[in-house]
Amino acid sequence: MRTGVFIDSIDMENNHPLFFQVNGIKFALLNYTYGTNGLSTPDGIFVNRINLTTIANDIQKIDRTTTDCVIVYFHWGEEYARQPNNSQKAIAYLCHQNGAEIVIGSHPHVVQPISFIEEDDGTSRHVTVYSLGNLVSSQRKRYTDGGIIVAINVTKEQNKPLALNVYYTPIWIQLPKYRIITTTAAVTIPLSNIERKAYELFINDVQQLLCP
Repeated sequence: MRTGVFIDSIDMENNHPLFFQVNGIKFALLNYTYGTNGLSTPDGIFVNRINLTTIANDIQKIDRTTTDCVIVYFHWGEEYARQPNNSQKAIAYLCHQNGAEIVIGSHPHVVQPISFIEEDDGTSRHVTVYSLGNLVSSQRKRYTDGGIIVAINVTKEQNKPLALNVYYTPIWIQLPKYRIITTTAAVTIPLSNIERKAYELFINDVQQLLCP
């Protein structure tokens, strides 16, 4: 499954938004990018660019009688900035105001905060994951040598708003084999002293950022 880049108008009509269903809950996924890293777009290829009016219209056009949850994924933000900029915040706010429950972003190559509105029962109605960081990467500078895997449990009860429970798992990338190491795996996987220090520093940085 994919969306966000289309070979023609028919492809766009069929895959924008991308609809899918998991355990009886119906999702719509929209995808946009700030740009293509300086690369030109081939003739005939359409790439969803970030445009506030377009995004608002796209979300509003989704039939919520047949869609339970709207996810908007962005390629956005400033590289290596550990906090979202004002543009990211404004775009996320726009998405939620127009009905999207979940906003997820990437591109900064470092983890950025997770923002959510928590209800009295501990669940959330709107979630923004500003940046997942790096999943598979050779970058080694501080903050860039890992990322987070985010799980959002979506619960649907009759005549009630969706409930979102957010969980995240920090991951660190071990080179040269690009092994993705979770906090659970790090207990048993051999790491050199240098690797262990880098791993622990990354995990500590993530925890301080997400759970200050």
